[in-house]
Amino acid sequence: MRILVVGDVHWSTYSSILRSRGDDCSTRLSNLLESVNWAEGLALERGCSEVVYLGDFFDKPDLTSEEISILQKVKWAEGIRHMFIVGNHESGLSDLKYSSTKVLEKHGFEVIDKPMVEGNKVFLPYSLSENLVDLQEVSKLIKRPIVFSHNDIKGIRYGAYESKLGYDIKDIERLGGLFINGHLHNHTKFMDGDGKLFAINLGNLTGQNFSEDAFVYKHYVMVLDDSDASFELVENPHALRFYKLDVYDDAGMSKLDSLGNNAVVCVKCPLSLKESVQAKLIGANALAFKIIVDMSSEQAERGQATIATRSDHLTMFRDFVLERLGTSDSVVSELKEICR
Repeated sequence: MRILVVGDVHWSTYSSILRSRGDDCSTRLSNLLESVNWAEGLALERGCSEVVYLGDFFDKPDLTSEEISILQKVKWAEGIRHMFIVGNHESGLSDLKYSSTKVLEKHGFEVIDKPMVEGNKVFLPYSLSENLVDLQEVSKLIKRPIVFSHNDIKGIRYGAYESKLGYDIKDIERLGGLFINGHLHNHTKFMDGDGKLFAINLGNLTGQNFSEDAFVYKHYVMVLDDSDASFELVENPHALRFYKLDVYDDAGMSKLDSLGNNAVVCVKCPLSLKESVQAKLIGANALAFKIIVDMSSEQAERGQATIATRSDHLTMFRDFVLERLGTSDSVVSELKEICR
């Protein structure tokens, strides 16, 4: 049986610096609609019997009127079983009893908010470290399991941050099957000593913030055969692509010529290159960009007072955001980029 597996969607009106709007809705929601409809169409095209979303389909436990309205325009693949694992962004409670994912049950879709076993398949919604399912018990119960998860993995980097919690990669390897994880956005494969793949962070369906690097990581969905755990990765052609780069010379400038479509860009450069960088980004039709001017040594004295004032305002802004949005890795990472 073929299964389409889709990573984190994070259905939301805005994303990082992408604040623009189209005729019908925000640019991000328009991209999400296009991306989800593409994935659902692929499920039909490849003859899939099931679609599994790996958690965080929604970005928050509560939805805005715009997010709900545009959700009605998704063209769900008819006649195919849909399963949605509940992620950490969708519920404010550790037991996941209440979540925004529940709105999808009205389509007849299954919302998985507790660990579940079905044949050789294991579904693991988000859990705090003290409540993680024991993978050794899973290996005793099922030979060569296929695990669909939305959890932390120790030692995995997300932007500038490294996960200190979650499953140990060695315990995942000992399962002897295939561990397919959402939650950690940067697409990563894990091989054992013999070069055999045993786990994969599928990555998010479309870009969300600058903790990602589109020069390195792509946005895939997976077409999986559950009989032998073979699979194909298919890149989302509509994905938002987040780029973060330093431009100080011609080599750096040339990288601006290699941006993909739907680019969202953060560039750090000296004041002398700001206008050239801006012209390049406009010419590349970047959806959104920000330029961080790196004050050179000869400008430091002149800019000292300005920097001090800017720092005070940014401190107030940072404290406000942390109070309202919390201290998740993605929030802290974005603030680090904006406030540096």
